[in-house]
Amino acid sequence: MSQTQSNNFWLLLEMLARRRLFIIVFVIVATLLSVAVALVLPKWYQASALLLPPKDLALPVPGLAQLSEVVSITKGADLPVMVTPSDVYVRILKSRTIAERIIERFDLKTRFAADYFKQAYDVLMSRSEFKVTDEGLLLISFEDKDPGVAADIVNAFVEELDRVNREIALERVRQNRIFIEERLTQVKRELASARKEFEVFQLENRAVDFDEQTRLAVEQAVKLKITLT
Repeated sequence: MSQTQSNNFWLLLEMLARRRLFIIVFVIVATLLSVAVALVLPKWYQASALLLPPKDLALPVPGLAQLSEVVSITKGADLPVMVTPSDVYVRILKSRTIAERIIERFDLKTRFAADYFKQAYDVLMSRSEFKVTDEGLLLISFEDKDPGVAADIVNAFVEELDRVNREIALERVRQNRIFIEERLTQVKRELASARKEFEVFQLENRAVDFDEQTRLAVEQAVKLKITLT
């Protein structure tokens, strides 16, 4: 170390020694301010839930009927044609349908001091997080100053998601029932028309009528053929 560097080092130590009181006071004040800020600012708590979506909700191109059911129930949630079950759930969770139920259930307009639904919805979404993990799991999170409220709202999201999922399943069953009833009506009409044509054929050609057992066998064969087609 040169003479100049040595002198500078001792000058620095001398300056620090002279201002040691200021440095000590500064550190104490900064520490006290940090503690005060930590005590004054409200604590935020985050509650989370991880879900494993069922695989039977995949909606490829042939599943456009099911896709339309989801869009209908979620009141227009933006859904692409090719989606995974987790993608569907994320969009359902962000939908107006779920938000309305959560806001009404916890009276969030009052809690968030919101005059309109849109304001409460924006606050709810800003504190919520819905995403798909790398493992394909669905992560639902919510932040609030009250840890109990945060946990309750996360649980409510899970419950409402299950509710919408059941509504979609019921809608699917209803649509299938309507299709089967319409198909059955069509089959009955076709059988009645075929029977009438056969009776006309018998009268015109004096054909021998089938016995009851043969007639039932023919009808069953026709039904089976129509069902397979």
